[in-house]
Amino acid sequence: MNDFWVDEIWSLELGVSAPTWASIFWGISQDNNHPLNTLWMRLIGPEGSSLMHRLPPVVFGSAATYVAARLTRRHAGPAAGVAAAILFATGLLFVNYGSEARGYGAMILGLLVAMDAVDEWVRGVRNRWTSARICGGLAVASLSHLLAVPAAAILGAVASAGLWMNAGAASLALPAVMRLGLHFAVGIVPAVAAFVAGVAITGSFTRHSHEPYTVERHLEGLALNLQLFVVPLWLPWPWALTVGAGLVLAALMVIRPGLRAAYAGGIFATALIAAAAQAPDPQYPRFHIAFSIAVALLCALGVGAAWTRGGLARAAAVILFSGVIFLNLIESLLLSERGRGQPRAAISIMTRDGPATYFDAIEGSAPRRLRYYIEQDAKPLTRVTLSTFCEAPPDWLLDSQTPQDVTQTRRFGPSGCEADFALVTYLWTGRVSGHPFSIYRRMPPAVAPMAPTEEPRRPGP
Repeated sequence: MNDFWVDEIWSLELGVSAPTWASIFWGISQDNNHPLNTLWMRLIGPEGSSLMHRLPPVVFGSAATYVAARLTRRHAGPAAGVAAAILFATGLLFVNYGSEARGYGAMILGLLVAMDAVDEWVRGVRNRWTSARICGGLAVASLSHLLAVPAAAILGAVASAGLWMNAGAASLALPAVMRLGLHFAVGIVPAVAAFVAGVAITGSFTRHSHEPYTVERHLEGLALNLQLFVVPLWLPWPWALTVGAGLVLAALMVIRPGLRAAYAGGIFATALIAAAAQAPDPQYPRFHIAFSIAVALLCALGVGAAWTRGGLARAAAVILFSGVIFLNLIESLLLSERGRGQPRAAISIMTRDGPATYFDAIEGSAPRRLRYYIEQDAKPLTRVTLSTFCEAPPDWLLDSQTPQDVTQTRRFGPSGCEADFALVTYLWTGRVSGHPFSIYRRMPPAVAPMAPTEEPRRPGP
């Protein structure tokens, strides 16, 4: 359950291999560098437990429930605050990324803190504490993940429109907008400067990707995000996106008119970030976290507004929200049970009878997790390659399959020297991050019956 996910291993190796502590900020130039999280992982080191590495995200994720409740309660009453706290505490997307040793938990908290403070600023509460939360929230968020920078730009645009509407004229709102813009600059400049310095010093920027951008993958990613906290996971993604859009529209209809434009604009803009950048891999939920934050807050505001209206609106909100929470709890419990895959359990199974060999028929990054724990725990498990498969077939075959693709027996190997393997077990994983493992053991070759060479002699006198 507590084994590292491959991206956590990646972040740990970046932190440990950095020449100096400072070089974590400007000596690593690629898309997995979450500087504040990488600092913590370097501090704990490779010998530290995964629980210690994941402690800050868990703390940040827990704090995010309070900030979300505070923000929504201000606009739609206690019911909205309770709904927001429950959504952020049980939604699989927030539970998963709020317990992963990467920067997403801190980014979620930082953005929520900034949103809460910006909301006060627009309402006229402008003091040192408000300023500190805007700057600090954006700094923590952007130094935890650069995805916070475009999200901050959208938040600034929405807040500026709010200031303009409150003032009644752009010229009257301009001083407040400029002051707010200065706060945003103070908050995000450190992360942007570190990124630019990293590119300049290392001379490159590695942008790891698996799939190029397409509109279909983008819509699939948005649908999956909604399925991870507000729409059932068993729905096909086009239906999930349709149901999610319906819930968003319903919430927009019942909240106060003054909030509609802000949330509608914010959700639409965050949904288009990947499209504007033509970013690769838009099907992955982590690239749409800002979108999910906005939708979760809107849903909580919708529950609060429906509760205040009473009658059928309250009953409908209670029924829908209860169903959402029930599904969220089931998925979060499954994540707690299965973790992000179980490479150590797989290694333990394959080495239970002593030293062994294995072949991983797995595409992508799953083999990296296995090799990390084989080396980390000094296990007597040797990897076989295709070039040596024929002369020394592996004892074990490891694959990462969906449950419907698993078979009881499997024939595998280069042409002419295939071997037969029998399924031993299947190790599940969580829904968002992780790899399942199907483990097969090589079967002994079938022994052909011996053909008789002559008629058996009968005993004679």
